[in-house]
Amino acid sequence: MSRHLARSAPWGSSNPGVVVLAVLASGCTWISQAKFDEALQKLDNDGDKITVSDGDCDDTDPKIYPGATEVWYDGIDSDCGKDDDFDADKDGWVPSEHEGAATQGVSGSGGLRAGDCDDANPDINPTAFDDWYDGVDADCAGNDDNDADGDGFASAEHGGDDCFDADGNVYPGATDVWLDGVDSDCAGNSDYDEDGDGYAPTGLGNRATEHAPDAPVVPEGDCDDTDPEVNAFLDEVYYDGKDNDCDPATADLDQDGDGFELGGTTEDDCDDLDPTAFPGGDEVVSDAVDHDCDGGTSTFADLSLAESGPLFDTAGLADFDGLRDIQIAAGPTHLWLALGADHLTLPLFSGDEEAEHSIVALGVPLEDSTRGIVRRQYLLFHPSEPTRYSLDDTFAFSAVAAPGSGGTTADLLLTAHGLQTTAERLLRISGYNDRTDQTLGASFEVSGATPYSGVGVILGLGDRVHAVGCIEGGDLDIMSGLLDSPSDADLTTGATDTTATLSGAGAARCALDAFDDPDISIALVPSSGSATRMVYDRDDPGAGLALDQTYTGITADEVDLAEGGTQRAVVHVDSSGSVHVTNGSGTVQLSGVTADGPVHALATGDSRGTSSPDYILSGVQATGTAWFAVGNNSTGYTAYDLAPADGGVVTDAAAWLDADGRLHTFIVSDGGVRYGSAVY
Repeated sequence: MSRHLARSAPWGSSNPGVVVLAVLASGCTWISQAKFDEALQKLDNDGDKITVSDGDCDDTDPKIYPGATEVWYDGIDSDCGKDDDFDADKDGWVPSEHEGAATQGVSGSGGLRAGDCDDANPDINPTAFDDWYDGVDADCAGNDDNDADGDGFASAEHGGDDCFDADGNVYPGATDVWLDGVDSDCAGNSDYDEDGDGYAPTGLGNRATEHAPDAPVVPEGDCDDTDPEVNAFLDEVYYDGKDNDCDPATADLDQDGDGFELGGTTEDDCDDLDPTAFPGGDEVVSDAVDHDCDGGTSTFADLSLAESGPLFDTAGLADFDGLRDIQIAAGPTHLWLALGADHLTLPLFSGDEEAEHSIVALGVPLEDSTRGIVRRQYLLFHPSEPTRYSLDDTFAFSAVAAPGSGGTTADLLLTAHGLQTTAERLLRISGYNDRTDQTLGASFEVSGATPYSGVGVILGLGDRVHAVGCIEGGDLDIMSGLLDSPSDADLTTGATDTTATLSGAGAARCALDAFDDPDISIALVPSSGSATRMVYDRDDPGAGLALDQTYTGITADEVDLAEGGTQRAVVHVDSSGSVHVTNGSGTVQLSGVTADGPVHALATGDSRGTSSPDYILSGVQATGTAWFAVGNNSTGYTAYDLAPADGGVVTDAAAWLDADGRLHTFIVSDGGVRYGSAVY
């Protein structure tokens, strides 16, 4: 029998291909494998009338053949289309639930990507381009087709309330970043008006807001855009903690704008409705307002000497032992206070400056007197205790325009004082010429150690300085010296011009003037109290004194000649403390005040050089209270209290009124010297 090849196949009466193979095999005829395979291709084993050669992809299943109805997702390629049975739309994507499922008889199936959300539409799959707002989730992202920016809110143009569907940071309820020009929370308001008061911050006004077409465009003028009670068009509501009107000049705690707050961090304002009333303010003498907030209308804003201006270190302490009566005078550029003491300490920034038995003048600039004391000039200076002599208990002081300065640019400072040894006394002129920057000094040495009870000093005609020293019940010493001379015999070299001692002509107090130069006047208060004015010839003082005026009805203890006036005015203090002023038209007694000790008298700054000057007088009453009075004999005098800010007992006081109407005061209270000023 010939050998043959045969392929196994199912057997059965219903399978005609089996019969054919059996007939071939029974004859034992040899056929090739190719012939055998060709024969198989033409068989219809499953009886579906479609052979393998006709395209039946599974000739064992009559339900599988080309053109059969495809049942998708059963894993069978029923129509022999060789398609993945899980990709009905043939877009290369299968639904997620069929990921990895293979199709029977289809090589390579089961490897398609999963994620097709609509397997009936080849235009819908995860890689498809999604056209927003068409109602189709073309890319199978699972999102709202009307929410292009994915912020969870649909576009306002498609039934939602997202005002800008192209930015995921813009949606209702988003955190709105103010002032960036974007309505991030879709509130529809201006992004430049956070507090809704109708005004934008300065520099951001009149700007539109993106994504809010109906939002108002607001002008600028808001300094706090988080508070609707604050903008530049509101009135200030004081003390509410806000700058309601956006104006720094209307500070919330400073209603009167004087720089001091009510209930703030600064010292409390005692009257926040009055800009002229605040701690340290200028007291106004002529009204009843407490301008400096010290609790009284007559207490001026005076300061301790160390705090009275830039001259001294405020951390130091000005101290005086054996302080003499203070002296005051005004030159054209400065108001000067002269202090004489056995020992004085001035607290400079370089360290304490010590002086013994010395006289120093402290200057306040009249051009800007609010600066306080800015200069010091020693008129008598000893850095250590002098061994030959000591300073008398009294001295005189004067400040005038330095000759050659035109009367406006420089001061001349003069002092007369006595120096005592065990056997002699010296009447000395000391001074300083600010124009020439020269110190002055000359002495008249007299036998006898009795100290002077009074002195006087003036500048007369011909640039000659005159000095007088009087001894109660004793002699009267007179001297003069030139400021400058061709022969250098002047006060810069220590030379005197004339000297004289008039025996038995002395008095308890004496004062000089040069109104009648070459006659020099000396006002004298002898121990009898019968005040007189005597004159002597400046060129021949040794010829003696001549009586020129007797002040009848005044039993005087003190005398002064009002410095600076164009009329002679003599001030007397009688034994009861009453103060009298005598000029060419008579004598006027001041009412309301008395003096315990000398009275300082100056012509006021605003009347110097006029025919009818006002005078300012100052003194201390026996009660330890100070006063000053302003006026003249024709119009009368008005007196004011002068109380120190430290509340101490006053032992000496001096005052002057400058041309700008500012009152300057120097007070000695409880041993300390204080400077202050006020508006007259």
